[in-house]
Order: sequence, then C-alpha cells, then structure tokens
Amino acid sequence: MSGTEYVEANSPIKLMCNATGRPEPPHNVNWYKDGEPVLSDAPGGIIVSKKIETRVLVSMLVVKNSRPADSGTYVCRSSTGETGEFVVRVLSGAHSLANCDSCPNPAKSEAIEYLQVGPTEIRYSIAWTIFVYL
Repeated sequence: MSGTEYVEANSPIKLMCNATGRPEPPHNVNWYKDGEPVLSDAPGGIIVSKKIETRVLVSMLVVKNSRPADSGTYVCRSSTGETGEFVVRVLSGAHSLANCDSCPNPAKSEAIEYLQVGPTEIRYSIAWTIFVYL
C-alpha cells in the first residue's frame, strides 16, 4: 500500500489491521508510529483493541481527536513478522482540507493491503483499512 491520507485536525482517525494465517492467525499485532510503539492511552484519546475472529486477528488503533503531531507513518506488525503501513497527515489552519487542492475526499478515504508470504500460497496477510470521519 502506498499513498497518504489527509485528516482534518480534531477529527478521529481509525486504523484497522486484519492479520490472517493458516492454520491459525498470528498471536499478536503491535502498532508503531514513526518507528515508536503505540500503546493504549484512553485518557489521552488513543485506544488499541484486538480480537480474534475465525483465522483473523483484528486490531484497531483509534485516535479520538487528531492533532498535527499525530501525522506520520503508522505500521501494524504481526507476531509472524508481516507488516502493513500507512501515512497519515493531519491538517489544520492554513493547511486545512478546505485549502488542499491535491487532497482526496476524506469521507471516502479507504485503502486495503494484502501481503503474501510464499511463492503462490497466501499463508499470512495483513489487511488495512483507514476510516476518516469529519
């Protein structure tokens, strides 16, 4: 996956990572922003959740009120080593979405990535979806 998503400051950011595997999903998923671990901080507005569905470990990273400091490269890394990444830019003031001619419509921002391991068979994969709400 490549590209950049643009978010208006104070809008929530929701990043979802689906890690699948055969015969079972990875045991864990960790989040990173610009190479640093991201941990849940409910009072600070950051929530990391994880749940296991059939052969899928689903993890969601939520930033309730985005700030320009939340801009960066977000990485989801499974315990089996597969990764997915996405770049998020939080805009405000003179650099808001209203003044950004090259920014896509944030209400429709969505991207999905599948990573393949092995020459022909998908054994593990990471799927990403980014939701941006104004």
